[in-house]
Amino acid sequence: MFYATTLALSTPLAITEALRESGVRAMCFLNAGTLSGWGVPSYSLIKSSRVAIGAGISYGTAMGKLEMTYTVPIRFGPRDVRKSAQFGFGFAFGG
Repeated sequence: MFYATTLALSTPLAITEALRESGVRAMCFLNAGTLSGWGVPSYSLIKSSRVAIGAGISYGTAMGKLEMTYTVPIRFGPRDVRKSAQFGFGFAFGG
């Protein structure tokens, strides 16, 4: 059993006219979730939740979205791998 949730806010990064016209966006987010076995009480799911907040920038290309983010883990487990800076690319399929 698992749950995952995200709360995100994104806005055009309008520091300069060139950034505004290019479609670069600033974003901030809060992620939470956990993974557990069946039959676990609901309070245990909440207690084992991982939570992180972050911010970054994204840029939409013809092939998909490029983004760079920086994340701060707030709640994490003893064996969790914690990576703060990330770079990602999401492909866009179809029309």
